[in-house]
Amino acid sequence: MVTREDLVRELVRLAAVEGPGVTLWRFEAATGINAMMVRRRWGGMAQLRAAAGLPEQIRRGVVYTDEELFEELSRVGELCGEFPSVAAFERLAAYSWMTLSRRFGRREVVWARYREWLEQQPIEGRPGYLRGLPLETPSAIPGVIRHGRTVGVGGEG
Repeated sequence: MVTREDLVRELVRLAAVEGPGVTLWRFEAATGINAMMVRRRWGGMAQLRAAAGLPEQIRRGVVYTDEELFEELSRVGELCGEFPSVAAFERLAAYSWMTLSRRFGRREVVWARYREWLEQQPIEGRPGYLRGLPLETPSAIPGVIRHGRTVGVGGEG
């Protein structure tokens, strides 16, 4: 049975060879001790790293502004000629739909926040497929009634 102390000892040994930036993935690959064992014994790699006296790892992810996220959504919409589906966004965007989802939540909330942002844009700043359409009328914007049904909510439409 692998103990908490065994995990600390293995991480200290590995860090001595590879440096203090050992990740959970690297720890698992080098030791054969799976990530679930680390989670069960320590709660996660951050806690194990702290117990081993290693510095906290700093994530260096890109942080986009709301403006940048919605501009990319508009750019992809321009390419599609309509409000992009999640699949189209995944295929054509510079980043994943998960970036939007993590920031705003469910698809319906992304659509609502995008619509709010669009309402603040001048007509010429809107995607071509929406230019000239009042946002309160039936259109290609998800969540808006078109032909007697709600479109785009939940990725359908």
